[in-house]
Amino acid sequence: MQIKRFEAASTQEALSKIKSELGPNAVVLSTRKLRGGRTPLLEVTAAVDAGPEAGAGKTRPEKPQAAPPAPREEDEAAAGALRRDVGEIKTLLAESALRSFPYGEFLEMREMLDTFFDTMGFQRKEKFPGALQKIYHHLVSIGVSRPKAFLLVSTLNRNLPPGKLQDEAALGRTAEKLLSMSIGLSYRGAERKRICAFVGPTGAGKTTTLAKIAARAALEEKKKVGLITTDTYRIAAAEQLKTYARIMQVPIEVVSDKAAFRVALAKLSDRDLVLVDTPGKNSAEPGYIDRLRDLIQLDAPVETSLLLPLTSSQDNLAENVARFKPVGYQSIIFTKLDESRHFGRIYNVIDQERKPVSWVTNGQNVPQDIERIDPGRLANMIMTSTLQ
Repeated sequence: MQIKRFEAASTQEALSKIKSELGPNAVVLSTRKLRGGRTPLLEVTAAVDAGPEAGAGKTRPEKPQAAPPAPREEDEAAAGALRRDVGEIKTLLAESALRSFPYGEFLEMREMLDTFFDTMGFQRKEKFPGALQKIYHHLVSIGVSRPKAFLLVSTLNRNLPPGKLQDEAALGRTAEKLLSMSIGLSYRGAERKRICAFVGPTGAGKTTTLAKIAARAALEEKKKVGLITTDTYRIAAAEQLKTYARIMQVPIEVVSDKAAFRVALAKLSDRDLVLVDTPGKNSAEPGYIDRLRDLIQLDAPVETSLLLPLTSSQDNLAENVARFKPVGYQSIIFTKLDESRHFGRIYNVIDQERKPVSWVTNGQNVPQDIERIDPGRLANMIMTSTLQ
């Protein structure tokens, strides 16, 4: 990779210089204002892949070419270097945003990064055949992050014989198996735990999801179920859960603190399964996560599930995952899959956090619109779904 700094009076002038000297595939790494002098200047650092097509606007003397490394070593080296480069670029972009860099130009820089990433992976057609390119672009369109999609496709390219890279149907099935192996985590927790708590951001669907799981356990599995709600901040939430409890003919307790919580658990000691709804409050509120963690930490083992709505952006999902981490959740439930088809976002969260997904929900109907999920099913959803 070739990296060079440019000085210019404006962003447009800098981009013009970059394109002229490094070519159209160059990407901006950082931008900062230079102090001193009567005319303010920008210092822009840009980079371009140092391949044979790099630096289209500049002629360099030819140098003897070293023998290329073995294909496997080349792929592994490229993938490792690419991961490092992209991590550094993202950090620089975030720092640029924090320096009050104009937002429109910041978005332009991010788009250039995306283009740069695609170009590095796919500008040499002999390296990634058309069928692999289709899989890559499908993964990205469905929400899988570009680095993760690149590594999945690179793995297929390294490990399959050339003949199998041309059969799109067979390649799709192999990609699905690879995705399933990459996910790898199956949910096995709550079968051994009697108390299950549900946490998550406001609007994630905690109350409705709890009702679906309760109905399945009570009506289909014939378990003795009890409900506890700690959500006394929203009257409608407690009343909604009471309505579900009456329909299912299961007991429910409403509590506001840990002492009342312990009393409620004692009352429900004969239940096979106790499901706990938690407050639907702003998780960014100071002290909220600490209070929530203290509330659900009990002497008895508790299975805690984090609910995340798939309608959230990837950044919001990552933010909530980090915010609720101190609670110590063991599994994740993704909700509102009927409102968003970006199933790749689920894969990104799993790959980052290494927590299993126990359920997904895809509607408001109780108890129908909920499904147990495993790596194979999730991989199938990612590979076969479209955004239409």
